[in-house]
Amino acid sequence: MPERSGPGPSRAPRTLLAFDFGRRRIGVAAGEDGVGTAGALPALRGDAPGPDWAAIAALVEEWRPQLILVGKPLSLDGTTTWMTGLATAFARELGRRFGVPVEMIEEALTTRDARAQLAEQRRQGARRRRVQRGEVDSAAARIILESWIERHAAAQRRTRLG
Repeated sequence: MPERSGPGPSRAPRTLLAFDFGRRRIGVAAGEDGVGTAGALPALRGDAPGPDWAAIAALVEEWRPQLILVGKPLSLDGTTTWMTGLATAFARELGRRFGVPVEMIEEALTTRDARAQLAEQRRQGARRRRVQRGEVDSAAARIILESWIERHAAAQRRTRLG
């Protein structure tokens, strides 16, 4: 019997990679939409001469994602900025290099939320050390991935109920 595509209970879970693009560091997270899991991975360097494509290729090879998500940074009023253009170019290059569908996701305030979550974990004793460079970026990528999973799970529930 052929596998169904689109929403519905018989669709196989997809492995997802998410990136929070930055000029100095690129946050990374991986997850699966079927079970709603998302976890931060070590951040990658993003400085000149550009992203560490070899490290990104290794992640794509390891995780074999069916979809890649890239945070789309917008200003607080929803307009594009120079960083939006850089993240868009990064997303296009990901798709070109790896042949995996890439979707950009609005990432309003994810870095702020990531800092707050990590600080709260430390206050509660779940973290013993201070936040290291890159942890905030990857926590932001995890938030991007979790919000995508949550949005799509809600859409699937509406489809099944409707």
